[in-house]
Amino acid sequence: MGPRPVPPPQRSGPRAGSQAGPTSGWHTAAPSQDLFGMLFLTIHSGIALPEVDSGLFGDHTDSYVRIIIDEKKGPRTASVKNDLNPKYEETFELPVAGQIGDIRIEVKDDDAVGRPDFVGKFTILSHEMLQGFDHRQFKLLKSDGNPTPTGHLVVSCRYQSHDDGAATQVYGAFEERRGCRVTLYQDAHHDPDHHMPQVMTSTGPREPTHCYLDMYNAICDAKHFIYITGWSIWTDLRLVRHADCMSLGELLKFKAEQEGVRVMLMQWDEALSVDNPIINRLISTTKAGMMATHDEETNKFFKGVRNVDCALVYRNGSGVSSHHGATNKLSKFLGWASPSALFTHHQKTIICDAPALDGSQRRRLLAFVGGLDLTDGRFDTPAHPLFNTMNTMHRPPGQDLDCIQHCIPNPDTSAGPREPWHDIHAKVEGQVAWDIMANFEQRWRRQVPSKRDRLVNLSSGQYAQAFIRPDEDVIRDHTHWNVQMLRSIDTHSAEFGGNSPGGAIERSIRDREAPHHNHGGCAIECSIYTRYLAAIEKAQRFIYIENQYFLGSSREWAGFDDHTNNIPCQHRIPLTIVNKILHHIRNGLPFCAYILLPLFPEGVPESGAVQEILHWQFLTVQFMYRRIAAELRSVQSPHSVLDYLQFFFIGNREPLQPGEIPKQTPTERQNLLVRTRRHMIYVHSKMMIVDDELIICGSANINQRSMAGDRDTEIAVAAYQPAFMGDNARGDVHHFRLSLWAEHTMLMEDSFLRPESLQCARRMRALAEHNWKAYIDPNPTLGMYAHLCTYPYTVDPQSGEIRAADDCPSGCFPDNEKWGATIVGSSQSGIPDLLST
Repeated sequence: MGPRPVPPPQRSGPRAGSQAGPTSGWHTAAPSQDLFGMLFLTIHSGIALPEVDSGLFGDHTDSYVRIIIDEKKGPRTASVKNDLNPKYEETFELPVAGQIGDIRIEVKDDDAVGRPDFVGKFTILSHEMLQGFDHRQFKLLKSDGNPTPTGHLVVSCRYQSHDDGAATQVYGAFEERRGCRVTLYQDAHHDPDHHMPQVMTSTGPREPTHCYLDMYNAICDAKHFIYITGWSIWTDLRLVRHADCMSLGELLKFKAEQEGVRVMLMQWDEALSVDNPIINRLISTTKAGMMATHDEETNKFFKGVRNVDCALVYRNGSGVSSHHGATNKLSKFLGWASPSALFTHHQKTIICDAPALDGSQRRRLLAFVGGLDLTDGRFDTPAHPLFNTMNTMHRPPGQDLDCIQHCIPNPDTSAGPREPWHDIHAKVEGQVAWDIMANFEQRWRRQVPSKRDRLVNLSSGQYAQAFIRPDEDVIRDHTHWNVQMLRSIDTHSAEFGGNSPGGAIERSIRDREAPHHNHGGCAIECSIYTRYLAAIEKAQRFIYIENQYFLGSSREWAGFDDHTNNIPCQHRIPLTIVNKILHHIRNGLPFCAYILLPLFPEGVPESGAVQEILHWQFLTVQFMYRRIAAELRSVQSPHSVLDYLQFFFIGNREPLQPGEIPKQTPTERQNLLVRTRRHMIYVHSKMMIVDDELIICGSANINQRSMAGDRDTEIAVAAYQPAFMGDNARGDVHHFRLSLWAEHTMLMEDSFLRPESLQCARRMRALAEHNWKAYIDPNPTLGMYAHLCTYPYTVDPQSGEIRAADDCPSGCFPDNEKWGATIVGSSQSGIPDLLST
């Protein structure tokens, strides 16, 4: 008998929540004119370009066009060979947040050997861009500013404000889909005996969701195909912790061999994990590989299994060649020596067929997307235990311990504490699920071309009759969602363009003004980044972010220099948040950004990689608070910078239970943690909520690796319910945000309903400071009532200057003082900037 779907666990008893009321108390100032929108710049063609090649044997200028923004190299067109009248026809989306400056356009000759030759340049003034123009001819100038003998460039420009409702559709290669269904998950599982405060909806208490359980049941229900992409896929994973439930590998093998379901897995091929026990012993302490992705194990598990195709694929991104002007030579060397070792495939999706909702025999699609990997150490609940589930929930029947501990060198995982894991995921149904399948197909065709014919064609033959068409799979009641799939990816890893099956048609990046740019002919999509910017720019009340990393806008960092300290992390998300806050300060409007991070990036905290990332994070937070403080002084506001921007982490302490005997280990640091009974909860989420209206959920971190499109591959969804916008923003996004806050604070208070209010901002700060005191208290028997802690920066409320927390006198993280794990981090000359940003 085959595997059967499992019902969700039952709650043993309810707890009530509460609702209501805004607060005020904000300083007023004169309104300002900030710009928030997108600049569409189209490079059409060149006319009679100057000849910089010899002209012999038909060898003419091989031109390309570079956009220079604020004296920084921006995107460029593809090269056009041997043509003095080249046709480019490429459109670039340039985000505008705050003020806009002049843009310089340079034409260069793309020589095969040596540096590109200069052909000509011109400048587009800011007021010209805002006014817009169509097919305007610009005369090329020499480097000294004098006109070239011949040569013009034909350019069009259009600015579109995000206040314009039409702008909401221009974010990615795939359309926003209407009439979808979305289920949001916090953590892999929900323990019914962990009584968080309940969130009340219009129909009663919000029901908890169970991500891994729903994944297990979806795989059980599949009849035709199961597609999975992953950074890591672990075949021993127990999605459901019952003795009679199969592991993930066993379940997929059963579906393929016994039921004839087509199973296709596409996992990142970690360059330093190989199927060789001698080499593995040299570079890794486990059989999972250096990065613990299990890729070689997974490939071996499915080798020869009928109806299963398991492909390990490298990420050969264009991020090295596009990293112009870098000062970190190690980045350039590694990119030349081993480009496939620098970046990852970071998408995490499951796509499969499912029963129709109308009770018919036809099938539909559903997809899972988010931050939760199908691997070890991710099974956790909102309680985030440290020790007391080591022999129960985290040791499935007949299995080894399912725990990870990457924050201690050479740990004994059986002694604890386990590394708690907080994550966010989503299930989407409707037309957007077809788009997520199309992403899988595009990647498969590009990276597994020898097995293109293995993909299931749902638009022909028996499948066309068996499946509901995408345009039929629509719900029309007031709870429906509008959802758009977003990506960070380039044509090294996906075939852009073409039709996805069943009529869910992707709009080609080259046929519309999608957020992309071009490096030497490689098209890049960065729609996750563009959607983040647009959502922040349209925010009216608050922003709530949970993310594994928060670093960016490096041009604003203290010490940044184009020539000697050019850190390649220039995405504008932190700056856009600051500009939004400044706009509200100038206009006397309430606004607050809440940002939840891990205490430190996963790894041994004093290690070079972790310290460098912490340094980039510190520089990001530093410039944000300085900018806010300066604006508050300029309008003579009495408010603190912490009224507008707050950073948190979550942690847990678990007092010794009666009869529990702590296990001693050979590791001094682990024994220390066993005594102090505390550990951070690792925030792996990649989520942003804006105004309780919109949620962006996916695999993308807030760093350049995830946002650029030419480094790691990523996928996300942006989703909202049209019936719950503005003053009526009390839909599922609102309830999900309250559920997250209930998990982190173990409270449900009236002020939580108005996150933009001073009352809420100061209440959250007070709760976090109280929990932080409990976290660092020398008495390990106290425990913690809740998890939310203020991040260990001391922030001057008036000047905005920050430093390591004053109650961490050594400037180091708790329990890591002896090893010099500093909170503010430090730059590491031996770490490639491309990796750490």
